[in-house]
Amino acid sequence: MRNERLAVIWRVMWRAAVCLAAVPAVSFAVMTALALIREGAGLPDAAGIALRQGLLPLIRGGFGAGAESLRAVIAEAGVLMLMALSVALCLRAGLLNVGAPGQYAVGVCAAWMCAAVWELPWFVSVAASAAAGALAGALFGWMRRRSGSAAADVLLDALILCAVYAVIQRVSAQTAGGGAIPEARQIPALGKGTDGYLARPVTWGVLAALIGPLVLWTVEKFHIWGYGMRLMGASGPAAEYAGVNRKRMTVLCMTLSGLLAGLGGGSGALSGMAQGISAAEAGLDGLGAALLAGGHPLGVLLSSAAAAHLRGGCRRMGAPYDGGLAAWLICGGLMPLCGWTLRVWRMKAERRLRGKKEEAP
Repeated sequence: MRNERLAVIWRVMWRAAVCLAAVPAVSFAVMTALALIREGAGLPDAAGIALRQGLLPLIRGGFGAGAESLRAVIAEAGVLMLMALSVALCLRAGLLNVGAPGQYAVGVCAAWMCAAVWELPWFVSVAASAAAGALAGALFGWMRRRSGSAAADVLLDALILCAVYAVIQRVSAQTAGGGAIPEARQIPALGKGTDGYLARPVTWGVLAALIGPLVLWTVEKFHIWGYGMRLMGASGPAAEYAGVNRKRMTVLCMTLSGLLAGLGGGSGALSGMAQGISAAEAGLDGLGAALLAGGHPLGVLLSSAAAAHLRGGCRRMGAPYDGGLAAWLICGGLMPLCGWTLRVWRMKAERRLRGKKEEAP
């Protein structure tokens, strides 16, 4: 039985490698088509342009572009790690946190109000972003508990995003300095000075993001709540038979998921990133990273780093390509699609394994 389980894990890992290889392959085909349209060159010339100015920068990511580019990739990896962990926590419980972008945006707004408007210390702003995200997550969890459907979550998420955008625009117009967060109110950088690889925007928030998956994995492995969450994700009726209150567990998981999403938004807003991650981008990239990791907390470490690496590569693409649009298509479109495909493969492999166990005498 152990050998069969290892075989399933090996097949999933092999298919994950295929999914990751499909991202640059499909991207290269799209970039070649764009070069054909925009440059008016033949197919060999268009493929050469796509290779030099599209695919190679995408693969290199933040490496080879100096300390500033690498710092941006590390800072984005910290934010995406918290977002992916937020989505992965709900996936382990058989839920989908559709409101993660809105919870991220609420965290950004809370941290920005505390730091830029009220000029509170950075740790107060971080705590406010986590609390705001948790409250928003509890609201989504209460709605899911009452209706059992995620349809209304999409509308509420859109309303939250519009409200947060309107509040930030209106308040920043009435605030000295245009609402910019002073460096004294931002999270301290890991290193000193401005030239090292650990200078801003690499802050202590990145270190907290690295610790988060380890904490969640420990809770899932050794705490009764983590067992109940995984049991509910595996089979809802079995969880109820074992004594798990599904409605209460749904609200709790959504609240903790919102806390992580709000913490990701607050840490991103208070890190001094020159190019921040919008709520929609963070939600899609976090979903893709969580699906690629199979919902496992430790797998989020690698999948989030891969998403941030690809985002850094999109920014370094040449003139024929729009880096922002490429990040939307590759990280926000292809990665979630590949992650969903991998999740379907894994569920089929596990179902096949259970069928073999039932057929065995």
